[in-house]
Amino acid sequence: MNFADRFKGARLAAGMSQKDAADGLVASSYISLIESGSRVPKQELIEAFAERFGVTPESLLTDIPNVSQELALSSIRAQINDGQFNSSIDALEEILSTTAIESVVSLQAQLLKAKCLKALGESAEALQILEQLVGLDRPEHSALHAEAVLELLRFYLHSGDSSFGALLGEQFIGSQAKPLWPAEFLVGILCQTATCHVALGNLSRARSLAAQAGEIAKRISDPRSLAFYEWERSGIAESLGNTSEAIILMKRSLAHAQAAELLDSLPRMKSALAVLSVNAALEDISGVRNLCESAYLECLATGNVQSAAYACLALAELSLRDGITQEALKHAETGINLISATHIEPFLELAIVRIKSIFVLDQDLDQVVRSAEELEAIDRHSTQDLSGLWVFIAREFAQRGQLDRSTQAYEEAISVANSLDAPTVSIDGK
Repeated sequence: MNFADRFKGARLAAGMSQKDAADGLVASSYISLIESGSRVPKQELIEAFAERFGVTPESLLTDIPNVSQELALSSIRAQINDGQFNSSIDALEEILSTTAIESVVSLQAQLLKAKCLKALGESAEALQILEQLVGLDRPEHSALHAEAVLELLRFYLHSGDSSFGALLGEQFIGSQAKPLWPAEFLVGILCQTATCHVALGNLSRARSLAAQAGEIAKRISDPRSLAFYEWERSGIAESLGNTSEAIILMKRSLAHAQAAELLDSLPRMKSALAVLSVNAALEDISGVRNLCESAYLECLATGNVQSAAYACLALAELSLRDGITQEALKHAETGINLISATHIEPFLELAIVRIKSIFVLDQDLDQVVRSAEELEAIDRHSTQDLSGLWVFIAREFAQRGQLDRSTQAYEEAISVANSLDAPTVSIDGK
């Protein structure tokens, strides 16, 4: 059922003629245009009509899903939060086989499937689904459309294509669909676009977008939105070299995230805070370590292996900072083992810490090359990251006087970079 049908059904159920429905709001002819599907009113008119008909705006904009299907989707969302991506895809395929392709339930299932595929590294299929969902720019699907836009921006940001991500984000922010988007998703879209600008060095535009997100988040007093807003501000502060301010903002972000129970984001935030603490060379980061250890145990207890891996990454980074290299290696390998079957994030980051630790401990350096080659064989990581990893390895070999190995690593970095015309950069971005 489309918007026109829902609108007409609500009008008739309220016992109103087209003239009654239009009275004081629009011309009667406009009601005919709405019910023929030729016009869709703006959000404020939809709200006025809903009040007149005695229904909610949401009931005009979306179908009411089958209760059993909605419960099934809720169960699948919980599985996804626990990192059970393959079983979630199987369950989603079952729902998709029994629902109309453009029904609300089907579209929600498609979006969840895209998230699972992205987490599993099946980027091409995930991208195809997201682009299809973003193309369904209809008022009755405004919430789902906004969430799909947000996921698409995250996709391009994580794939290293910040330039295209920033371009798309700006297009979406300036689109006519923006007024219909739920505020929490609009905050996310503004923040993701700002993050793309940070990666490109466009800090002025990033600050402007973050300020817009902040105004909306504060107005709606939504802890989820505030968490992502403060996280974005932390990233901008870090880019400007204000590490102390970045730490303060990240702690605020954590507080909001805990209030919103963002269980899937908390370990990543704690990992980010740990890395900031490393960069700030703080004397006492025992509180951060305790946070990471508790996050690791909580995630393991609930079966959320991906989030547990992020906690391992934070602990490994902290151990490297404190010079406890053997412990850093242990945490990195624990995280890798947790996600070795799927190679989902943060597999690459953990592998990098592992390689750094092996160099510091001066262990079997052949293992370093094997690890890098295994990462390259997986072919699920951004070319820039892999190129940077080989440059890091080349420099480490050069410092140890192993010039032949250093040359081979540099050649591998160039080969990887040339495969997609990506820039050859070091692992620390220098």
